[in-house]
Amino acid sequence: MALRPTATRSTASRSTASHPTGQRGSGSHVRANAAARASRKRKRAPLFDPRRRLRLVLGGFLLIGFLFVGVLVDLQTGRAERLRDLGESQRSGTRSLAGYRGSIVDRDGFVLAASTPSLELVADPQMVRDPLATAAVLAPVLGVAPETLVDALVPQETSPRYGLVAESLDDATVARLAAFATPADRQA
Repeated sequence: MALRPTATRSTASRSTASHPTGQRGSGSHVRANAAARASRKRKRAPLFDPRRRLRLVLGGFLLIGFLFVGVLVDLQTGRAERLRDLGESQRSGTRSLAGYRGSIVDRDGFVLAASTPSLELVADPQMVRDPLATAAVLAPVLGVAPETLVDALVPQETSPRYGLVAESLDDATVARLAAFATPADRQA
């Protein structure tokens, strides 16, 4: 246990009897005491005053909001073209598939089943402006009647964006079809 010195006040120093004139003291002494009492009464604002904290949080939210709006404006105006091109390149393109499987043969080496590459012609019926004219142009190249191609070039309820025009095309037919392709079709 530690002993602490304590301060005690003497009331005699405050009485008017201790002053030779019988008055309480000079005005400077009273003013100094009043200033000391006033400084004790004034409380310092705590470091984390609720109002100050509220202003800081509000300021932080406003800053985040302005940054968010700035990013949105940048995305929609500054980088819109580049992002549109990036999205288009992710949706369309040409890629090579893995190698072919080997043939299935019997014990004497006779081929029972073999992998053969084949190509098919697919159309997006919603992008075909005139199905009858398109069928009339493609029919001689594919060697079929134009009426058989019209069904694949008209949107169907089951698959409005996919129409199988021809399957198992040989290289000569593909070369003739490539002459009809537009430059945009060749890039895809």
